[in-house]
Amino acid sequence: MRAVGPGRFELTHPPCVAEREDDYAEAMEVWRSGEPEEAREILRFALEGCGDNLWIHVALGRLAEQMGDDALAQGHYGYAVELARRPVEGLAPGSLDPGLKANQPFYDACAGLAAVLERQGKRAAAEAIRGLARRLGQRGGRGRPIE
Repeated sequence: MRAVGPGRFELTHPPCVAEREDDYAEAMEVWRSGEPEEAREILRFALEGCGDNLWIHVALGRLAEQMGDDALAQGHYGYAVELARRPVEGLAPGSLDPGLKANQPFYDACAGLAAVLERQGKRAAAEAIRGLARRLGQRGGRGRPIE
């Protein structure tokens, strides 16, 4: 994590994230062209080289949801949330701007995980995840509003 201004932070990602950016972009293009299974294989390959890539976990979570596999979606979203939660745990409210690109996959993972937990009837757990996202991003920013 690094400071980007007084009381504002952005997540820092491992160097392998940049190294796998082309794989991620290819997978997103393949998915948009209507080939989710092929996109999933590309993302799995990219994940082998960068297991802590939040963007890839979020994409795999979304693909799993699309394919009706909430357990797998929960695993990917949950892992992404936990990776980011450790460094942000002690931040003051509003410190992690959801409008910053580096922070966006954390908020996307929170939203995805909360939705999956809600479908599983785990409302308290879903609300805890939403509460974490609201607390950290309450100042808003250029990204999506915190729900």
